[in-house]
Amino acid sequence: MRQTWHEREGKWKEFWSAPDYQCGSYGQCGAYSKCDPVYVNRKFECDCLPGYKPKFLRDWNTLKDGSGGCVRKRQESMCMRGEGFVKVAGVRIPDTSEAVWLGLNMSPVDCELVCRRNCSCSAYARLAITGKGTGCLAWYGELMDTVISMDEGFDIHGQLSNGQEIAVKRLSKNSGQGIEEFKNEVMLIAKLQHKNLVKLIGCCIQGEEPMLVYEYLSNKSLDSILFDETKRGILDWSKRFGIIVGIARGILYIHQDSSGYMSPEYVIFGKFSTKSDVFSFGVILLEIITGKKNNSYYQEDSHLTMIGHIWHSWRENRPLEIVDSSLRESCLLMKY
Repeated sequence: MRQTWHEREGKWKEFWSAPDYQCGSYGQCGAYSKCDPVYVNRKFECDCLPGYKPKFLRDWNTLKDGSGGCVRKRQESMCMRGEGFVKVAGVRIPDTSEAVWLGLNMSPVDCELVCRRNCSCSAYARLAITGKGTGCLAWYGELMDTVISMDEGFDIHGQLSNGQEIAVKRLSKNSGQGIEEFKNEVMLIAKLQHKNLVKLIGCCIQGEEPMLVYEYLSNKSLDSILFDETKRGILDWSKRFGIIVGIARGILYIHQDSSGYMSPEYVIFGKFSTKSDVFSFGVILLEIITGKKNNSYYQEDSHLTMIGHIWHSWRENRPLEIVDSSLRESCLLMKY
């Protein structure tokens, strides 16, 4: 579930979809990690990238929760010592929303040299672009959503004959989802037509790889603004409150006319939880208020997660300390 800005309608829309395989949730293993959809030889799906260790070891080992991600090992040297990079093979490249295109026709050596000139460069990759050659892509900052390759589906930006732009989600034949399961998912999503949900336009079940066709939203998702210190100031309290209300209405609509409480994951996977959507909504609400990512929250002098830190502040009667500093001029802080 995520929010995306719709330019033509001037409002945020909620995009809801169910993971179609084990690593289908964005950032499931947090930053600087890789997610293995099968993890046959390990206890659970998350593993740190070379040179990193789990941020919250107890969550990692005991709870099998890798959403906190990984942090650099203290004994590892920094880039100014010139140690170079470690090759990570057999994975899908990390989330590219914050990656930088360095140029076409660059050799592997040139690509690495450009990246090593800047200590903020955390990774690079050479990609083949159809009809244009091979180029270099670099990441500056956190590496998110790295998944061990299993020929998974991916999003495609296209255009219909009438000029309407669309986003296509292609499901791999190796995803483990059969045609009947795919049809059930389409029927569920098709019923979720609401102004706060991204619209499903159609689907295709011809061939070996089924596809879902959604309306295309040209701007990035909410997190690209909310978690950017240079941009999140444009989201004053009235806008953030509107986003929160929109998410709540979307969730309410999803569960309307259901027998008691039947969550979407129960309809698709048969997994029933009366707390799942409520918990997710609570986490998103806290991220909107604090301006911080739940799965990459880190404090040098504390082992607490973001939720743990907020609960600790609440119990010590310091709840307002968690509020994003950029909100202080646009909202009235209550005094106790």
